Amino acid sequence: MLFVIWLLRRYHSLAQKMILSLTVAAFFDSVAYVMGESHSEGPLCDFQALWLTYFDWSALAWVCLITLNLYLNLVREISTNRYHM
Repeated sequence: MLFVIWLLRRYHSLAQKMILSLTVAAFFDSVAYVMGESHSEGPLCDFQALWLTYFDWSALAWVCLITLNLYLNLVREISTNRYHM
């Protein structure tokens, strides 16, 4: 997490920060898929289900926000530079 905070300080553009956040969410989402399906019901199964659900929705939310940012910048010609993360 400290590495992500360091990276967010390095990038100043809102679009760069959103893409970085999407990358982190997609990475943790892929970790859950690499865990596999070889375990039966139990705490590990519940943990993997929670992990998958959270990071799937997180990645989807970041994609939607990036799309909204592009729409506001390109179609509506509204600058989003004043918004911060």
